[in-house]
Amino acid sequence: MQPEFYPSFSQNALNYWLNPSTTHYAAYGYGSYPVRKTVFLDDNQYARARFFVHSGYGVRSYQGMKLTATPSNGAEQYFDLEISETEFLLAPNYPKFEKNWANDVVLEVRPKGEAPAGIYTFSVTASTPSREKSEQWRTMHGEKYFESGFVSTSRPLYKLMVIVE
Repeated sequence: MQPEFYPSFSQNALNYWLNPSTTHYAAYGYGSYPVRKTVFLDDNQYARARFFVHSGYGVRSYQGMKLTATPSNGAEQYFDLEISETEFLLAPNYPKFEKNWANDVVLEVRPKGEAPAGIYTFSVTASTPSREKSEQWRTMHGEKYFESGFVSTSRPLYKLMVIVE
């Protein structure tokens, strides 16, 4: 939850508080840290990876988010992936850092059996939360609520690479 934990804070974020814009309102945006991890697995081991999703610097609104992991390189044949929390609400971080401006996410990879040697990947992306959650959050925060799904890039929030030797 400490903003200085993120490497981009001093270079990219401080300016929002030191020289605030009088011409625009940052309504939405988000990022993650770290953006990738590689784990090595042997004989039926499982792995855990943690990353943090945070509101973009200077964001003044609440953002509902749903995370989805997309396997590639045949990962779905050999591994189950569990995301600790698939839907959550990011709070604003401007003019002050709210309690839930960042959320930690834990991924757990478990083999379904014996996987052949190779490199398998899971890409985690953000999308619009469920209708129920979105309505709940919109009721709580009104016009300060946005769904994160419409602010998306072609790059994943996080990429987990699993190497089996």
